[in-house]
Amino acid sequence: MWTSSSHTYAREAFASWRADAITVAPYMGSDSVLPFIDFGEGGVYILNRTSNPGGKDLQNLVLETGEPLYLEVAHQIAAYNQGSGRVGAVVGATNLNELEAIATFYRDERVPLLIPGVGSQGGSASDVIAILKGLGYPLHLVRINSSSALTHPWKRGPAPDNWLALCERNLRSLIEEATL
Repeated sequence: MWTSSSHTYAREAFASWRADAITVAPYMGSDSVLPFIDFGEGGVYILNRTSNPGGKDLQNLVLETGEPLYLEVAHQIAAYNQGSGRVGAVVGATNLNELEAIATFYRDERVPLLIPGVGSQGGSASDVIAILKGLGYPLHLVRINSSSALTHPWKRGPAPDNWLALCERNLRSLIEEATL
């Protein structure tokens, strides 16, 4: 029996590693995305509008419809999520106007959001939450991510002697910012 690479990756992630969720890229189409959705019960977050500055190179391309590519991707993610409720979108905190446009579309679709870019990349958890609350977005579907600010806030070079204190300070700061 032949299986696709995506099916093999999905099996490895969900069965071998027992991942609760995985992030996948949508740009190879449904034959690369569906194996992750169809395998098991884990969550699948699909890249929608990422927080990295270079994301605009492709994700902001304007289609013949006049809409940016990231909104077309949002339509596909919502379609993938119908019936399962396990398919979410990665939408960065560094592009608040785009986050608002995408969240406005997803609000009634009940698409879970994974929001990176808070902290070191310049995004703000309080700004994100304010936008989502203003839209009436179901906040229990939102996961805000601040990886680098929490795992290596010293940026360059070896970890300083007070690395743990720096990480804990940033974690406390994120929690405070997210609960305002």
